[in-house]
Amino acid sequence: MVGSLLAAALQHLSLKIIIIDNFQVTEPEQEAAYEPRVSAITRASENMLKKVGAWSYISLKRYAPFTTMQVREQDGHGELNFAAQDVGASHLGCLVENRVLQWALSQCAQADNVQWLIPDSVVALERVVQQQWQVTLNSGLVITTPLVVGADGAFSAIRQLTGIAIDTWDYQQQAIVCTVKTQKPHQFCARQVFLHTGPLAFLPLADPHYCSIVWSAQNKEAQRLLALSDDEFRQQLSRHFAQELGQIEWSDQRHTFPLIARHAERYYMEGLGLIGDAAHTIHPLAGQGVNLGFLDAVVLAEEIQRHLQRGLSLTHTLPCLSRYSRRRRAHNALVMHSMTALERVYAATLPAIVVARNEGVRTINGSMWLKSFFEKQAMGLTGDLPLLAS
Repeated sequence: MVGSLLAAALQHLSLKIIIIDNFQVTEPEQEAAYEPRVSAITRASENMLKKVGAWSYISLKRYAPFTTMQVREQDGHGELNFAAQDVGASHLGCLVENRVLQWALSQCAQADNVQWLIPDSVVALERVVQQQWQVTLNSGLVITTPLVVGADGAFSAIRQLTGIAIDTWDYQQQAIVCTVKTQKPHQFCARQVFLHTGPLAFLPLADPHYCSIVWSAQNKEAQRLLALSDDEFRQQLSRHFAQELGQIEWSDQRHTFPLIARHAERYYMEGLGLIGDAAHTIHPLAGQGVNLGFLDAVVLAEEIQRHLQRGLSLTHTLPCLSRYSRRRRAHNALVMHSMTALERVYAATLPAIVVARNEGVRTINGSMWLKSFFEKQAMGLTGDLPLLAS
């Protein structure tokens, strides 16, 4: 998704762009079952997708704008309630299935100067003379280029082949994802409850009785939940969510993935940059992962365009890439550390921390100014925004 957005944002320039991917993206079937992996798209990301033309494709498929958010905890009395109308907005964000995003963005990156090499992958990368990279693909094809961008995920081959180190933080948790059908309609509210073993989110889908759940649980608890029968799992969901949406009437197959935060020690070297999960991965409790990646892509595109408009060549990209890194690395680190701190604060059980946490939540919920501040943060409409995001 992130690499396709970068290509779409650059394709109007006089550049030859090559996208290398292992898998061909196909158009999602309208009546297919919901995909277990969905993304919570901020308003800033929605702006980017609209400006590159991807939203016109997404609007042909399923997506769910959510107008309210509710955050609470299993014990205690603090509860946060956010509403789009608080900031004069129609909605706070949208839930979109990943395959819809992938397809829509791939459709946007189809200009004459964009070439797709699928299926293929990078197996070797070498810096050669005249400020060029020599990229060797699994197919045997060799490409020489002044600029390589790694948008190839958490286990980025580009990052590994260039020896860029990465810091990791294992949360010792697994995220369980699946689609569920609820007795009561979700009313387009994104809900999250912090349990003792980790956060549980109910994210509204296009059908008013269907939600995508993300249940982040400590490894031992996650294995217990995965071992339950479908009926037992649904009972656990209903109980932990206090039957707020009534009984869980149906659940799809459960999928799981480990929760590990990663942050590359650097985002660039001469002629090479990292964006998206290749540069950072984050805890999913606030749904910021793909939004940070989209900002990476659009900021890098903005800096490349500025570089070229100044009459500079892509054979000398250090100024361009260093500006990109300055704009994105500190912001990504702040969000990552904030998510870790939030997860730790809600995992704490000391009475003094619980009392302070509840008082803090009540203070925020009772202040329209504070609520508006956090709502705008969640919508992604603050800070150093690229032009396409504003």
